[in-house]
Amino acid sequence: MYTFEKITHEEFWEKATASYGGEWVYQPGEASEDTYALFYGKMRTLFGAPDDESESWEEMYNYLLKATDGTHELYLNVYHGAGGSSIAIPIKGDDLDAYAQAKADLLELISKAEPADYVWEGVYEDIPVNMTYTVKDGKATVTSDFGEDFDPEDMF
Repeated sequence: MYTFEKITHEEFWEKATASYGGEWVYQPGEASEDTYALFYGKMRTLFGAPDDESESWEEMYNYLLKATDGTHELYLNVYHGAGGSSIAIPIKGDDLDAYAQAKADLLELISKAEPADYVWEGVYEDIPVNMTYTVKDGKATVTSDFGEDFDPEDMF
């Protein structure tokens, strides 16, 4: 079983020398905005506030983590990107099985965590829509505000 700790950008880029690729935590259509909000709350419970938080929905947060199990020292990137909650691990190298196990252990740890209370406000610029994620007492509320000048016809 791996243990995890949040690390700095400097530590991550000094040690993580492989090419990384992100993988969605939830497949398209499998998660709701509430699911993303709760996932972020659980990350905040486990690792505190992220070093990188953005007002852009596609770059909401970024956690750089070190995973250790006594044999391996691995580096993962957990973030909210264009496809929602994601984890980046190396796409090639000798430790791919170890990385797969570390990712599985991390997802299990996250699934068992209670989400921290927080409020995030930002914008999903592709639409555009202003969004607010609120997690309070383990429940997520997500609100969207398209603004007065929003015209769906402008999207096509």
